[in-house]
Amino acid sequence: AELADLQDRLSRLYAEGYPTMNMEGEKLFVMDVIQRLFTDGGPGGGHLIPQRVLAYSENPPGLVEGNSGLLKLIHTAASIVHAGRDATVTLANELYERQITLANMTPCQRQSRDFKMPIETLYSLPRYRFFLIQHLLPYSDRIYELAYRSKMHYESVVTILAIERWRLEKGQYPEELGELVSAGFIKEPPMDPYSDKPLVYRRADDDFILYSFGPNFRDDGGQAAIVRGRPVKWGTRDAGDIVIWPMLKH
Repeated sequence: AELADLQDRLSRLYAEGYPTMNMEGEKLFVMDVIQRLFTDGGPGGGHLIPQRVLAYSENPPGLVEGNSGLLKLIHTAASIVHAGRDATVTLANELYERQITLANMTPCQRQSRDFKMPIETLYSLPRYRFFLIQHLLPYSDRIYELAYRSKMHYESVVTILAIERWRLEKGQYPEELGELVSAGFIKEPPMDPYSDKPLVYRRADDDFILYSFGPNFRDDGGQAAIVRGRPVKWGTRDAGDIVIWPMLKH
């Protein structure tokens, strides 16, 4: 009863589904910054205002007070070569729409498509032409992967509780996760974002194994990668699965 209650409470934490990264708020923040740092109207829709860029920038303590003249010259020069407001807004919209698309793609989906990362597009442009966006755009590829990994672990915990409930009730572990679904112990098997299939589950004697393909997108038979003689919990790009259960001993 305690396991069932704990599983139920955990399941209700994200009754509508585990949330992934939401980049809409980031996009609104960047648009607000552009609105504050550019003039309204003029060639290109407006230009950067050096004084506002200086006030907005994060500098080490004491740097502004002691070198305000130099920093003003630097920001004035950067503002002259920076793209106008219209071009900046257009690029920001393009990059953040791509970020939003990426946030809704699993690592497996991103790996299987020839999808150019926003940061690659940005750094292919002239160095100072869009330095403001370079400063603001998050390097989010890793963040998206961690979000899906967190989702996988949340679903796994709920499933492991269901597996233990089954063992206590039936005297053995289920043959496959589909039995848990059929019996109403879980709604669906936990998904592996590195394969876009359910996590691999196998019953083994008096225990079981539950694992993900990991960042090499390959089934290594539930074996963790070994680096410098120690198992790597999260796998590597070259080898190793993410073994969720049993927990690895370092």
